[in-house]
Amino acid sequence: MKTSHLTNHHQDHSTKRRSSFRHKGIFSILCSVALGLLTISHAQAQFSLGGAANYNVLQSGNGGNVTMINATNTGNIGVGSQNDLTPQLILTGSSENGNVDFASAAIVSSTGSTITGTTSSNVAAVNSAFATMSALSTSLGAIGGTSLSISLSGGASQTILAGNGVLSDGNRVFDVSSSEFNFNGYSTLIIDGQNLGNSVVLNFKGFASWGLGAGRIVLSGGLTPDQVLWNTTGAGVNTGLNSYAFGAGTIHPDYSFSGVFLNPLGQIDVYDTILHGRLYGGNDSILINNSTVDAIPEPSTYALLGIGLIGAFLLHRRSRKAQTQSNDEMIGDAKDVIMVPSPAELKRRKTVLRHCWM
Repeated sequence: MKTSHLTNHHQDHSTKRRSSFRHKGIFSILCSVALGLLTISHAQAQFSLGGAANYNVLQSGNGGNVTMINATNTGNIGVGSQNDLTPQLILTGSSENGNVDFASAAIVSSTGSTITGTTSSNVAAVNSAFATMSALSTSLGAIGGTSLSISLSGGASQTILAGNGVLSDGNRVFDVSSSEFNFNGYSTLIIDGQNLGNSVVLNFKGFASWGLGAGRIVLSGGLTPDQVLWNTTGAGVNTGLNSYAFGAGTIHPDYSFSGVFLNPLGQIDVYDTILHGRLYGGNDSILINNSTVDAIPEPSTYALLGIGLIGAFLLHRRSRKAQTQSNDEMIGDAKDVIMVPSPAELKRRKTVLRHCWM
């Protein structure tokens, strides 16, 4: 009986030690993941989107509307109001999977479309967010960046190394040459952050219009869409995105663009495109036709998720520990009753045995 009890006790102790080591290992992994994500979020987020981060489509409202035709947007839309104008959100066969905020009266024209979130009017934060992005465009556009030529066609590939950009306040800045810009023919543009912890800014200066034709944008080296800014400066410039121009009304998952496209004083047109990122500007209008725009969580969002997992793990561990201690106490009490009988119980047993022998 004693040998069996000692063996079981040793096995229980070994099991507890293995469980403790396993829990410590899981806890260490969760901590490393959360700390790593927090480090990334603080290291990479050099230019700030401010309140605009609440929207993945943001329009100034100064003379144009936001129009979606056979399109899907997975984030919030902000429609500004400047010079006492009342812009509209026009939806045709589209899905807006987020909230819609208007800086003035909410005017929505919807045909065969859905809005899953709320629609609000007189939201002052919309104009404030747009003002933040306009100021950002001006300040970053004033920086003299590294001259960059992008010439892609016929399925070619080109890589931009972040380290070659001019470093300014944690941003790697490039000035794209208007005389040497061409992107089409199902080509691939790779933007490599080189794990430097910097954002990348591409300034488009002196363009009457510019666009990304059929092809894909690939981000690597620690970059996420919110750390790549396509900044158009100058008034009346039209920015066009068309990632899969095989045929009108066709998109392909292998061909997509990434980044924050900012054009505060011009027009943004998006056709047959999958965009991982944001559209800001459209002083004239923003048109999203047969395209998908999806919001990408910032690294800090993942970091908060990691911290939440750690909290849940600690709560679970504390609960199990308390339950184990309670069970051990109950088992210990039972063993004490069995292995250490009271004097009265011993006397009773002797009496019973004496009667059995007689």
